Amino acid sequence: SQPSTLMAGKMNVSEQTEVLTKAQDLFNYMDEQMKGFISGAISLDNWDAYVAQCETMGLADVIAVMQARYDAANA
Repeated sequence: SQPSTLMAGKMNVSEQTEVLTKAQDLFNYMDEQMKGFISGAISLDNWDAYVAQCETMGLADVIAVMQARYDAANA
């Protein structure tokens, strides 16, 4: 899926920082779910719902910001 209107290339540092700060909830959710999938406490039948929830929580924006920062650091 495409990042929202908050495309990393068009974000200033403050906006990028805001996205990454909000991403903490996403990372906490991902960590919790991964532990459940690995331990078997959460069925793999829930994988698609997990991916959809990550997308709803802004995964595309987080990836865009991280990619832009990586690209800038390696330019």
